[in-house]
Amino acid sequence: MHRRTFLIAAGLAATASALPALGAEKKQRARAIIIANSYRNAGEGLFLANTRSDGLLIEERLRALQFAGVDRIEDAGEAELKARLESFRSSLGTRDLAFVYIAGHGVQIDDENYLLLGDGKTFLSITSIIDSVRQATSFMILMLDACRNRPFEELPQGMRIARAIGKVSGRGQDKLDLKVATLAAPAPVKGVKAFQIRGTGVKVVFATDPQNVAYDAADDSQRNSPFALAIAKRLVERKSLDDVVALATGDVVKATAGDQSPWSQGSIGEPIFLAGPPENKNPARPPFQVPG
Repeated sequence: MHRRTFLIAAGLAATASALPALGAEKKQRARAIIIANSYRNAGEGLFLANTRSDGLLIEERLRALQFAGVDRIEDAGEAELKARLESFRSSLGTRDLAFVYIAGHGVQIDDENYLLLGDGKTFLSITSIIDSVRQATSFMILMLDACRNRPFEELPQGMRIARAIGKVSGRGQDKLDLKVATLAAPAPVKGVKAFQIRGTGVKVVFATDPQNVAYDAADDSQRNSPFALAIAKRLVERKSLDDVVALATGDVVKATAGDQSPWSQGSIGEPIFLAGPPENKNPARPPFQVPG
């Protein structure tokens, strides 16, 4: 099995990581942004063979589900990711469903999860992305196909942490503002805690549980991660979002012989059927389904 593993500093191998029916005034739609980082030009030891294929696979599934828009980004740096996230946010209505899929190297430091950007040096907090998108819409799904462990005792020299800053002044009004600090010295070692999220309106699905790694492929013959394969398989089934996540979790556990177990947190607060409700079933309330 191949893990989403990269090298930090010479000789160091590190495993990185139904909505109620709308009124007549506006129609609900589902929109997605896919971030896939393979780190092709970011340095030895960082390259991931399958993240590009993962992004393409999830994009194909979402388009088959007739999402109103799907934007895919590969190996984005700070400036490009900031611009594309802002464009994605501006495309969302306050009751649209935002779907964010991320594949790349990840780490968890304390109770925060970070994505390594395409430059191979800058980590962006996942909470920054969640908080930003939640300012535009009340309904969000985020899937993170990345490791969630602390792969180094000290943050290597030159690596940076990017965070979203700025006070929220109104729904959908704020721009994503990234602040990047170059660390002058390694960060102190701290314990790893569980990721926490509050409130409803967001479902976060991680490819693995806290302090664990995520595989880039279950075996040498596969061009996708086990998480991407499981999610792609289950997304198009006529099941609720919760059932999709539960079944995909079982698929990943089986494919990795129990080494990797997806983990989720949060709740949309309403039933979501991306491929439509099961046939011959009449939901008590009209579900959100695609196309909107």
